[in-house]
Amino acid sequence: ANRAAGIVQQVLAFSRHQLAAQTVFRLQPVLHEVTRLIRAGTPATIELRLEVDEAVGPVQGDSGRLHQVVMNLCTNAAQSMRSRHGVLTVGLGFHVISPEDTADELAPGSYARLTVSDTGHGIEPAILKRIFDPFFTTKKPGEGTGLGLSVVDRIVRDHRGSIRVGSAPGTGTTFTILLPVTGDQFSPAGAT
Repeated sequence: ANRAAGIVQQVLAFSRHQLAAQTVFRLQPVLHEVTRLIRAGTPATIELRLEVDEAVGPVQGDSGRLHQVVMNLCTNAAQSMRSRHGVLTVGLGFHVISPEDTADELAPGSYARLTVSDTGHGIEPAILKRIFDPFFTTKKPGEGTGLGLSVVDRIVRDHRGSIRVGSAPGTGTTFTILLPVTGDQFSPAGAT
């Protein structure tokens, strides 16, 4: 019954197109909370690193849904390393998109760059193309619904952001999320 309720909640989250609670908040406390929860549930063979730039400004949206995004990505990363030693890194930094950068689908401006990286087994190119498809999963029956990453993608887009993934078999995976910062954001030298 609990598993069915969880699947229904994921389907409902996937079908939502609007944010329930729009507030301005900082991502740093969200990341600290998620890493605390992940650390408690991961084996000692996985090293957890938190690399947060405290100067990154606030974003606007639903902190609970972004907590869900980071939790999902960290859980997947930890699962990819469960049979080996590995490192899970959660990072937060600045990213600037200039008006000249026409290759990016996001508007020019300052962004919070959130990354979740692992040193796990990586993702095959054919699978990488489908990871955000609803109900697509490579997990064994009973381990996943195939909705996690599609929900993550929807939530990020609802926050006017983008999500990218880089991976290769044997080298691990990095998810990068860009979210617009609110107001006049100071962009330090060296922001990328």
